[in-house]
Amino acid sequence: MYNLPPLFRCLNITLFATILVAFSIGFFGSGAFAYEDRGVLIFNSRKLNEGVRIGATCHNLLEATAVLRSTKAINVASTRALPFRFSVDRQLNDYELVRCSRKDAGDWAFDYEYNYTIGVPSTAQTVDYVYSLPYSKTKQFRVSQSYFGKFSHYKGSINEYAIDFTMPEGTEILASRPGVVVSCKDESKIGGPTREFIDKQNFVVVKHGDGTYASYDHLKPGGLLVRIGQKVNAGTPIGLSGNTGMSQSPHLHLCIYRVKNEYTLFTIPFRTRTSKGVVAQLKEGETY
Repeated sequence: MYNLPPLFRCLNITLFATILVAFSIGFFGSGAFAYEDRGVLIFNSRKLNEGVRIGATCHNLLEATAVLRSTKAINVASTRALPFRFSVDRQLNDYELVRCSRKDAGDWAFDYEYNYTIGVPSTAQTVDYVYSLPYSKTKQFRVSQSYFGKFSHYKGSINEYAIDFTMPEGTEILASRPGVVVSCKDESKIGGPTREFIDKQNFVVVKHGDGTYASYDHLKPGGLLVRIGQKVNAGTPIGLSGNTGMSQSPHLHLCIYRVKNEYTLFTIPFRTRTSKGVVAQLKEGETY
């Protein structure tokens, strides 16, 4: 196990998220500079005299599982063996992960990439918990995509057990279960139906007491109603619906998930309390 400060809980096993990111950049000769914001965990690279320093910053993020790896390393010495897997348990600012430098005289080359997911691995799940609908009891909305939906919830995907509710932008979204806000984002202003927008959604992620997470996605810009670390109850307003990220039209995407590793999450089926009673699955095309 890596001996880092409490800021990181480092793991020896492969560890994933609702937000799934992969980014790669290369350094050749004496190095280069890059900065890339791909959501709420930001990796940055700074040029040194004979190498590069790679750091990480958490923006509105309390829990994440990540991996940093090299895709090319020629004549390179590094301060930490790669791939480097770690989990984050609090916010951080430009925390140094590794330094890579020229090992011997001559040309050198270094490429890296990273993946991360919001949350940490858990096998727990309260299977008998009944979730509330994520909006006011005075409102009703149509389920546009349910489990195994053909657009983006197809069987075998990370969203196979997710639910989409068609609703106007600005609809108040309520927490469906008590928990703690571990990640949120509301600065994105773009969206569209193709994969180029897949990491552009605004969202709120709430961690439940059994280690599962709820992700409320596609919120409107500036639509957060909670802060990082805030405890919420079922029915607490957490955001305003929108149309950001990979989205065909204004709607709310809700899923309950567990983390497997830095690449993979498992969405899980959940029961919901409705005006029609407790249902095991909200059905596509029906209004609740």
